Amino acid sequence: MAVSSFLLIDDDPDDLEIFSIALREASADADYIAVNDAERALKILRSGAVKFDVVFVDLNMPKIDGLDFLSMARDIESLKNVPVFLHTTSFSSQMRDKAIQLGASDLVTKHASMTELVAFLSQLMLR
Repeated sequence: MAVSSFLLIDDDPDDLEIFSIALREASADADYIAVNDAERALKILRSGAVKFDVVFVDLNMPKIDGLDFLSMARDIESLKNVPVFLHTTSFSSQMRDKAIQLGASDLVTKHASMTELVAFLSQLMLR
């Protein structure tokens, strides 16, 4: 199955913009919705109106952080088999283990360069 639709959740507008630019560079056909808080993302997911191939959520956000989002999102039937990646600027191996225990596909660092992010997303789309 080709990966082509993304949900991006991050409270930093600059990170959302960088991610969306990288997605467009990785594939002109990639569709995405970018939201700046997990509450809104959960409403979108629970509505079932939009289906996603992959979800990226920032680990450190106000109100509902990435781990809390993951716990709630895994109860949504349409998201049970969708890869969810938590992303952050830095993390420990214990944090990665906790994220994976909660059902994350992985906990990844925010890429330092646009080239790295485009390459990561391009590889992900080939899965």
